[in-house]
Amino acid sequence: MFKRMKKYGFLFVCCLFWMIAASAVAEEDEKISYEQMGGVYYAYHYDSTRVLTPAPRGFTPFYISHFGRHGSRWLPSDERYVDVLAQFADTANLTPLGYDVRRRMLLIWEDARGRGGDLTALGARQHAEIAERMFRFWPEVFEGDAEVSARSSIVGRCIMSMNAFLLKLQTLNPELRITAEAHKRFMPYIAYSSPQMDSLIACTPRIIKVSPKRLIASLFIHPERIEQPMDLLSELHCIASDMQNVNIGVSLYDIFTPEEMRAVYEASNLNMWTCNSRNPESRDVPVLSAVSLWQNIVESADTAIASGTPQATLRFGHDTSLYRLLTLLGLYPDEQRMDKIIPMAANLIMVFYRNAEGKILVKFLHNEQEIKLPVESSCAPYYDWETVKQTYAKYL
Repeated sequence: MFKRMKKYGFLFVCCLFWMIAASAVAEEDEKISYEQMGGVYYAYHYDSTRVLTPAPRGFTPFYISHFGRHGSRWLPSDERYVDVLAQFADTANLTPLGYDVRRRMLLIWEDARGRGGDLTALGARQHAEIAERMFRFWPEVFEGDAEVSARSSIVGRCIMSMNAFLLKLQTLNPELRITAEAHKRFMPYIAYSSPQMDSLIACTPRIIKVSPKRLIASLFIHPERIEQPMDLLSELHCIASDMQNVNIGVSLYDIFTPEEMRAVYEASNLNMWTCNSRNPESRDVPVLSAVSLWQNIVESADTAIASGTPQATLRFGHDTSLYRLLTLLGLYPDEQRMDKIIPMAANLIMVFYRNAEGKILVKFLHNEQEIKLPVESSCAPYYDWETVKQTYAKYL
């Protein structure tokens, strides 16, 4: 009897622990805002409470290597707004809510027209602010006529992000020797995607686990006339999420239930995670697409180290390139929240330090927060540069 009581007591404790853990997860989930449920559309937020670990005694920063996603933007193309508005063209088929959504969509389209894929004012400000913090936290790198080399994807929003970043640096120190370039010759590492990567993306479904019926019925008197209801739900979710990036005072969040918002968010997260992290579906395919970028980082760093002068190498590209680089580094294998990994203006900053003996340490920051690598170190988050190179040399 006593043994049986002990057995059931143990099971009770296990169940209780599971309930507490599940409750904690649910509580954490509830804290995810609708803005965060935009995933890759989440506007960059800097955590001003962050604490930076002081460098080991005798080490001084002298070089920064960086990769940044472009800042906040409108949807990738005008056509996506036009296609959604076309669904609301038959005003006789609109419910009162549908008519109001059409009114809001016309305001959104008036702002977005001719700007599809372009950087917004918020996107430019994000990069200017990141540049200013970089300058303030590591002033030694930007002293006097230090050299700053910046290269961008040939896509306009990346070029404009680079311009905003460099303009702020030049304002803070007019003596900086800045070189800015955006040519096709840099695309093989700024925005490379291997054939295997393209195939993986094409074959990976995006399954939204919610019915679109409620939403469509709330907007249209005859919902059966909408040929692709799930596509409309998904595109409205994208537009609603992107409103945080344009700041025109229009919102579409009210047309969704929390379940609908979360379903699209989770489907998009899973799709991005499957395609860009290391997992049973992708294996090492994302890493293959990041190798050329990592090689450029290594070569640029070694050149800067050999020069002995303060300098910075800045790169401006896209979310997937940054994500795959993080995957190559062995980071976030299980994290599926894209608002944490690759929001608008997401970035990876590598700060290099040197001591009087010439020993080189490097610190990695993701979205301006210190991170630890799966690399041996006696002073993490600072890592011996030679050890870092040796750890990832297998990919080169």
